[in-house]
Amino acid sequence: MATTQDAFGDDLVASMYVSADHGVSWSPIPNAGNVFAGASRTTIASGTPGDSVVYAFASGVPDAAFNYPQLDLFRSNDGGLDWTALHINDIVPAGANSDNPDMRILGSQAWYNQMALVDPTDATRNTVYLGGQLASAQSLDGGASWTILTNWLAQFGLPYAHADFHTAAFSDVGGLRRLFFGNDGGLFVSTDDGLTWDDSKNRGLITHLPYTIASNPGAGDTDSVLMGTQDNGTLVRVGGSSVFDQTKGGDGLGVAWSQANNAVSMTSTPLGSIYRCIANPPDDQSKWVSSSSGLSDTAGFYTLVDNAQAPADPTGLVFYTTRQKSVWQTSDGGASWTTILASGSGGVSADRGVRGGLFMIGTSPVDTQHLAVIGNTRFWISTTGGAPWTELDLSALIPGWQERGTSSAEWANNDVLYVSSETAVAGATRFAKTIDGGATWVAPANAGLPDLPVTRIRVDSGDPTGNTLYAATWIGVYKTTDAGEAWNHFGVGLPQVPIDDIYIAPRTAYIRVAAYGRGAWELTVVGPPDATITTVASAVQGQQDLLASAPSQPGVTYSWTISGGSITSGRYDSTLTYAAGTGTSLTLGLTVTSAAGLTASSSRVVPITPA
Repeated sequence: MATTQDAFGDDLVASMYVSADHGVSWSPIPNAGNVFAGASRTTIASGTPGDSVVYAFASGVPDAAFNYPQLDLFRSNDGGLDWTALHINDIVPAGANSDNPDMRILGSQAWYNQMALVDPTDATRNTVYLGGQLASAQSLDGGASWTILTNWLAQFGLPYAHADFHTAAFSDVGGLRRLFFGNDGGLFVSTDDGLTWDDSKNRGLITHLPYTIASNPGAGDTDSVLMGTQDNGTLVRVGGSSVFDQTKGGDGLGVAWSQANNAVSMTSTPLGSIYRCIANPPDDQSKWVSSSSGLSDTAGFYTLVDNAQAPADPTGLVFYTTRQKSVWQTSDGGASWTTILASGSGGVSADRGVRGGLFMIGTSPVDTQHLAVIGNTRFWISTTGGAPWTELDLSALIPGWQERGTSSAEWANNDVLYVSSETAVAGATRFAKTIDGGATWVAPANAGLPDLPVTRIRVDSGDPTGNTLYAATWIGVYKTTDAGEAWNHFGVGLPQVPIDDIYIAPRTAYIRVAAYGRGAWELTVVGPPDATITTVASAVQGQQDLLASAPSQPGVTYSWTISGGSITSGRYDSTLTYAAGTGTSLTLGLTVTSAAGLTASSSRVVPITPA
């Protein structure tokens, strides 16, 4: 038997056919009384091949909001030729709860999560198992009554089995009855007819589907990782543990973490839901609280959240999100949001919306005024942190650019801006740049960059020229050191799978990537040292014993200079003692050199007031 539909069940009603010659030929079932009708995607199950008793678990057609409801469970006693509707939807099962108050266990996404299994050892074929969105259930009387077996979060006294069921099997090899349920969380096994479940067979499998990855260098805990994953929620690793805990369920989409400090972390789920944690690390579900104050406009599936860069936002409180026709900013860590871009105002065309995706905003490392936003068919740049926006059509400015494929934007400074494209069009341009803030654009040679979608690009902040970038592609990470003229495959040991996101730590101490289907990966990189100067905000003419310091780092050398003052001690140490001169300011200079010969330099002006 077979059903017909398109890839997503869109607007098609399923028809059922039967084959008596192992699929060589097919004919429509008689379907007496047209009982099996109005179905979309349908899962068919029987105890053994050739059984006269067959079940069909069906989705209905979608509503205006593209929600696919559960239609019903059907039973056939003549091998699927004719059917009886079992009317299970309104049955209240044993173990009913707020997640599943009745037997509509497919929820609103019946096109996606369907599972049906018939116990082949029950001669009556009345023992049936169903799986849906948040739960699985069992019937011992052919569908007349039901018992909820599992819950996706182990709530209500029920055992845990992950959400979104897809497949099931039965085994009695060796005389031991086993149920196997397959869902978005892997394989779950029961040896007591569903009373308890074990998911230990998933251990060691690296199969997560991460969308995004972030870390928090400002907290002094460089090992912690926050990751948004398809179907497996928001995952958090605290410290150097090998354990990633799910602290938010559902689909984890965007993740963000304050980069200047440990003030706030954020995650998001589909259709506009954003959550923030102000008691980091976000290692418990109770720490996530909704962040929606001020937000309006219709949300798309992909809920973007992103943080401002550390040099531009020393508060660690600036984050961004998008809606279908707007961009929003918070300056208080998600306590409230304000709109900074809206279709139809501030230079943005009324008929142009923001593209759905997780990397649609580019933030400057210099300030929070320079922003880039990716639209469905347009591209916007701001130098004021909001309106007015300059609206561009990149497909008209960059040869070979596909207007609907722009996937990310990345500033190197307030003049140099890079863009990537995830278009699948062969031969298309997938990396381009402007060096004058968007006035003119050029596609570099891109030699060595594969002719495949580029999901995201990241600028290496350790390169002061802004010419070093990393590209997440469908076959791994690629690196350029000349702003895209030439690219090379980067890193050894990373699977050649789609890379969805890249996180680069300050000074490029390490790089972490989200590998779709293969989890999170890390590469430790020997980057330049840190030459950040910390000293007083101002001094008084002739003031003595002033202190300046740089981060203490093993294996590095320090060299201080001063103009407008004098060095008392510590010229070649991480801590400097100095005196102010009689002018209106002094300037401290520092060069730090690593054992590998990499250098970093910085300067700091200290105002001087009269004595």
